[in-house]
Amino acid sequence: MSDALAAVYDELLLQHIREAHNYGLVEASVPTVEISNPMCGDTLRLQLDWQGDLLTQARFECECCGIAMGNASLMTLMLAGLSRKRVRQRAGQALAVLQGAALPQDLSDDSDDDARLQGWHLLAGVARQLPARLTCASLGWQAVAAGLANDLAPVAQEIRRA
Repeated sequence: MSDALAAVYDELLLQHIREAHNYGLVEASVPTVEISNPMCGDTLRLQLDWQGDLLTQARFECECCGIAMGNASLMTLMLAGLSRKRVRQRAGQALAVLQGAALPQDLSDDSDDDARLQGWHLLAGVARQLPARLTCASLGWQAVAAGLANDLAPVAQEIRRA
C-alpha cells in the first residue's frame, strides 16, 4: 500500500472505529441479522429499519476487528435513505468491488455525500491493497444481503479477489 493511501485509509478507518456511526442496536421489534466469520471469530449484528420501501436507519454492533467495524460504520452511512432495491444493488456492488471489480459507474446517489464516496474508495483500496482482509471488510455488506433475503443467521462467505 502506498504511504499516501495508507495514511488516508488509516485515518478514515480510525475515525470510524473511534466514532462508529450507528453503533448500537435499537428496538427488539426490528429484525436483527447476526453474521459470523468462522475464519477469525468476528460477529456482527445488523438491524435494517424500513419505513415502507425506504431504509430509514441501519444500525450494528459487533465483536470484530477494526476493519469490519470501520467498514460497517461507513456502510450504514452509505445506505441510509435508499430504497430496498437500491440497498440490494449497492450491497451487490460493494461485494463486487471487494472482489476486484471497478467502482460502479453510477454513483449518482453518492455524488453529493462525502461519506458515501469515501466508503466506495475505501472498499476499492481494501480490495487492491489488503486482500487478506476482504472478508472482514465485507462482513456488514454480507449481513445486508442476508437481511434482504430474510436470512437472520448467515455465516460469512470468504471473499477473495477475482
